[in-house]
Amino acid sequence: MCSHISWCFGRSFFINHLEEYINTVEEDEEKNYFKFRLSRLMKRLEQSTKRSSFWYHSLSALMTTGSILVPSLIAVQDKSWKADANSEEQARHEHNIYWIVWAISLSVTLANAFIKLLSLDKTYITRNLRLNQFRSETMKYITKTGPYASGDNLVRFNNFVKIIENMREQQILEEYTPNQNIDVKNTTFV
Repeated sequence: MCSHISWCFGRSFFINHLEEYINTVEEDEEKNYFKFRLSRLMKRLEQSTKRSSFWYHSLSALMTTGSILVPSLIAVQDKSWKADANSEEQARHEHNIYWIVWAISLSVTLANAFIKLLSLDKTYITRNLRLNQFRSETMKYITKTGPYASGDNLVRFNNFVKIIENMREQQILEEYTPNQNIDVKNTTFV
């Protein structure tokens, strides 16, 4: 429940416009596909894209900020905040700065490790690219441009579904297989 609510605050205009388009569709097969397959697919993809974007940007910001703070703190480690500090206060200051630098360095290292371990950089890029491909293909179909500019409605719709489902299969293979050299045409889905 929380994940559905927390990632939907920035609901996209695309989903709103897609739902408006669905209400204008007259053919049941097309309406059902848009309502029960494409709309849900787009919502899930937008949520997962927002999640990966959030974590990628958060951890990258932590790494950047931490890597700027560490040298700055090391530079002031031997300088006390008080001008007339005695040796005990100076030692306490150095001790505190040491552990702050250690914690920040550990945070930067962990953030970098999570980005690399979970391939957040790759996931962030591929999900955003795939989301934009889905949006672009849907808009081509809705506006009847590109490969959907002419032809029978049923033929256009069947071509659209074929392209969308192929894109979905490619997305699944990209996200869930470690080897990127997979032949999509020879892969069967159950």
